[in-house]
Amino acid sequence: MIRPSPPTTEGGDELLLEVGHEPWAVDPDDPREECREVARSLLGLAGYLVVQYRPDGALAYSAISAQISQNFTTAVWRAVLQLSAYLSETNGLTLTFRRTGTEPAAFADSSALNGGEGHSWGGYCILRPGVEQAGGHRSVGSGATHYRCISPKQLADSSGGNELIMATLALKDLVAERIAMAELGRLPDGPHDLHLDAQVVLDGVAMDRVSRESRYLATKLAMLRQAVVDGVIRLVKVATKFNPADIFTKALVGGALRVCRALVLGHDIDDRAVVAALIADDGPMAWGERLKAKRTAARRAAAQRRAAETAAAPEQSK
Repeated sequence: MIRPSPPTTEGGDELLLEVGHEPWAVDPDDPREECREVARSLLGLAGYLVVQYRPDGALAYSAISAQISQNFTTAVWRAVLQLSAYLSETNGLTLTFRRTGTEPAAFADSSALNGGEGHSWGGYCILRPGVEQAGGHRSVGSGATHYRCISPKQLADSSGGNELIMATLALKDLVAERIAMAELGRLPDGPHDLHLDAQVVLDGVAMDRVSRESRYLATKLAMLRQAVVDGVIRLVKVATKFNPADIFTKALVGGALRVCRALVLGHDIDDRAVVAALIADDGPMAWGERLKAKRTAARRAAAQRRAAETAAAPEQSK
């Protein structure tokens, strides 16, 4: 288990607590510099594991890497230790490939809200999902052959714009996958599925025009539209709670983490109660859908009130 302890002086661990969240100054004689060097070594090892075997740690690795050089704080130090401990304690979870009898499918997701002010988190993956079975369940799928997680500043000015960009990046890797399959004589006759959970992107691709708000993303929309017309991809709406790319956009916990992690790694979801809860919209990721339903109900109630007030106005004038 990787749990390195910070260097101590006469003040013990209080030395780190006194620093707070201010960046540490670079001073070779400062014992805190040993923490920085250990953190860099741990993060380098974590990066190798994430790239080769553990896509479920990609978001944490990307977020920490953006801070460790210029903004190394006690919070970053603790995040490095947490990521290292997580990868060590779950070392039995590795990327698994298997024959599924299904074609590769791409999943893309993004967020303009979870990365903090001015930041966007997004990612995508390509994997072979399991076969649909009775009762709405699927057999165990194969792990992601392509995946990417990025956390740039101001990728786009909306979550829909971010997801559109992620979808085009996923499209490029999906085209590469199709080229490889064609060279092996395994290219199917139909398109491959590209799953998104942003309805605004699906609607934008379906429209023949470009709205004023999305004109700066016109080329991205054109790429997806052309790919659909050429029969390269088919855009599919997927629920956020069953989108494995969601693990690249936010820090998941509980059942949501176990489900997305199993999907992206190609593992069986060992807790069927978790899946049943998510299907029933009682899971930890259902809050977004409940909020949307609440807002829709509020808008309908407001429209009914306005209609009632309009109908009552002529009676009052009489």
